[in-house]
Amino acid sequence: MDLTEPAASFSRPVPVVVNTRSAGWFYADRQSTGLGAVAWLDSDNLNQALVDQGFAVASLDIRQVPLHPWPAPIEDAKCAVRFLRAHAAELGIDPNQIGAYGTSAGANLASLLGTAGLQAGFDVGEYLDQSSHVQAVVDMYGPTELNQMNDSSTFGRAVVQFALGSSATVRDSASAVNYVSPGSASFLILHGADDMLVRPHHSEDLAQRLQAVGVSATLVLVQGTGHSMTTPGQQPSPQAVQAMSVEFFRDSLLPPSR
Repeated sequence: MDLTEPAASFSRPVPVVVNTRSAGWFYADRQSTGLGAVAWLDSDNLNQALVDQGFAVASLDIRQVPLHPWPAPIEDAKCAVRFLRAHAAELGIDPNQIGAYGTSAGANLASLLGTAGLQAGFDVGEYLDQSSHVQAVVDMYGPTELNQMNDSSTFGRAVVQFALGSSATVRDSASAVNYVSPGSASFLILHGADDMLVRPHHSEDLAQRLQAVGVSATLVLVQGTGHSMTTPGQQPSPQAVQAMSVEFFRDSLLPPSR
């Protein structure tokens, strides 16, 4: 984990946003340069924008499939949240104000942090006296129903097959829609209207299920883009998407006085 703290001028404790960086569940690198950095184009500017607004940002490395079969990635993400709460005092962060965001498979993990409780069985390992639940999630074009990939592109279906196999039970366990409850985190869900890799119905269904149980969930279908939030000419623009995400975390995690 890399934890980037905001300037000392922001009073402590500060809220923290976990960036669940993962591409296809089989590549994760918390660094923003080098091999695979292209996968993080949607997140690096947002990380800095959050830090500039007084948030700490925790970028994760997690065990990857298939070397470490599912549910290893979400077990690690949940352990990271528990670690942050266990060490909140020394890190100067607020254990009651934790958010998460990611893109694609990273958004899948962030969504599970906001929906899957203890009954899911993902809380294993250290710091089990701490909660792994987060209070707010920004989900950027994440797959939420892993048994509903038939209309995905060939590449999208291949990624899910490689990462999770063909077991319906395993795929269900990785599907955030199956864990929605009135205690789920608030969500901002962003999805490209032309996304062929993860079809927009994944985000539409998640938003509907959250809203049906009274959870705050805002869905924005971004026109003029596919599996990305950085396409020139898209509406809302990449800059507007970033500002929307920061505002959502400010409203969800920062006290009104800040």
